[in-house]
Amino acid sequence: MQTINNNILNNEINDKINEESVKLRKENSYLKKELKVLKEEFKNEKIKNQQLNLKIKELNEIIKNEKENKFKKNNIINSNNKIIELFEELRTKEKEIKDKNEEIKNLKSRFPFELGENEELMSVIFISSNQKIHYSIICKNTDQFTKIETQLYKEYPEYGNLENYFVVKGNKINKYKSLKDNNIKNSDIITLHIFDE
Repeated sequence: MQTINNNILNNEINDKINEESVKLRKENSYLKKELKVLKEEFKNEKIKNQQLNLKIKELNEIIKNEKENKFKKNNIINSNNKIIELFEELRTKEKEIKDKNEEIKNLKSRFPFELGENEELMSVIFISSNQKIHYSIICKNTDQFTKIETQLYKEYPEYGNLENYFVVKGNKINKYKSLKDNNIKNSDIITLHIFDE
């Protein structure tokens, strides 16, 4: 009878873990798409900025030529008009860039992570051998395990002062290595064990 209850409990836990894993994968996929869009927008803004710098150079050349050469009055008027046009265009472009940068900054602030080269978002699921912990954490594959452990203790502070060790897929985790170096993958289940148990 107890074996049946344990099986039912294990099935419920597995179902809950699978549900959580599916949710996290969807969220991870959405965040990756959002990040890709932001990177493309940022790239486009860099190109616009380079174009503006070229226009600034052109403008500086015009100003330099105006100082060095004495043109006829009509040429001066035409050049001044062109300078005014360029200044107006420059102001407009600077405002556009400022608005875009602000928009990108606001979008980036919605994401808790900034991914670098060869970094991936992932989720790991913590459970405890006494079944009191069931908690998922979103992190990067390059995060040191101690950083993730600290996040777990913020949620479950009663475990922070105990002598704990962690196991994933039957292997003890080295707390001072990254998730990647510990061979921890997305949606892996990490079990917390207490030395006193």
